[in-house]
Amino acid sequence: MHKSKIENQVIDWDRSAKGKNARRADSSRRTFILPATYGNKFIFALKLACFNLFLLHYLLIRSEKAAVIHAVDLETALPAMVASKLTGRPFIYDIYDHYSDSRGLVGWLKKAADWADALTIRHANLVIIADECRLRQHARIDPQKLLIVENVPDIARPPAEHPFAAHDLGRRLKVGYLGTLEPQFRGLEHLCAAIRKLPFVELHIAGTGALEPAIRREAAACSRIVFHGPQSHYSGLKLMRECHILAGLYYLTQPNHPFAAPNKYFEHLLLGMPMLTTKGSPPGDRVEKHITGWAVSEDQESIEAALTEANRNPEGCREMGRNANRLWQRQYADYCEQMISGNYVAALQRMMRSGASNKIQSPVKQFPAGQK
Repeated sequence: MHKSKIENQVIDWDRSAKGKNARRADSSRRTFILPATYGNKFIFALKLACFNLFLLHYLLIRSEKAAVIHAVDLETALPAMVASKLTGRPFIYDIYDHYSDSRGLVGWLKKAADWADALTIRHANLVIIADECRLRQHARIDPQKLLIVENVPDIARPPAEHPFAAHDLGRRLKVGYLGTLEPQFRGLEHLCAAIRKLPFVELHIAGTGALEPAIRREAAACSRIVFHGPQSHYSGLKLMRECHILAGLYYLTQPNHPFAAPNKYFEHLLLGMPMLTTKGSPPGDRVEKHITGWAVSEDQESIEAALTEANRNPEGCREMGRNANRLWQRQYADYCEQMISGNYVAALQRMMRSGASNKIQSPVKQFPAGQK
């Protein structure tokens, strides 16, 4: 964006209310500050409605300064779509996750969310998804307004230099997890239970989420489970770089996981280290195809078997790390330069030719660091 001299402003929701002063001083960001958690769904829905009203009001009063509106996920796309219709500004719908599947909605709530998703897709000028497989989740998207942007980290090189990730004999095998601490569907409970049984393995966890109290209890009860709390993305990657295996399990009992397109998959390529993931998931299919890790069943025993194999065969770990690094260099090292600075910016410029300014307004939600 900066290289192309495109001015942009982020409109976000700081649910932690911790960045109040710093964010208000930043002219490139307009923050809605209201503490909120996912605990009470009714209260959260009311606060989300307040955020949506804030978004709509801000987009309307600032419409003369914006050429394009870029909205992330359905929770910001609806007010952005309304503002687009009222002001005539082009509108980008950037779908990080399918709304109803990722939130486990059922019944009439799922039907309503899917209807709203289809409506938003129909009226958007450009629709962005993270993987081609996700086309099966959504209403038909016109190929002429579709852009697929995978969750590849925009990092030119790893955050630290060291040999390919594999443990030395006589040292503990280190497994790292960076991301959302989600109960049940991320396999974290099975992973912790496996670590407790395997004295040659350490587990390093960074992130935040509903499972955090349980993870803290696990760390207190077992010296080989270390909880590092929330981390920025770059700090989290530095922490993972000190491990030997990156864990990213996506149990298929969660409706969104058969379409998982996680940044963890690309992070294990960037870091040149093997990945432990779920068999039958998109990242599981990829690590098996390229021999960059293990795809295991959704149980503790399968995790134990994979880690035991890794401990017995450190050279195999090194080779998986090399495979991951080669794949990164071959396909993804310049991905963001080509896709974001290339295809995305070109699409923006096409939409802006009829606009009055070169400013992009981007409504997004603000999550605590490490919660992705």
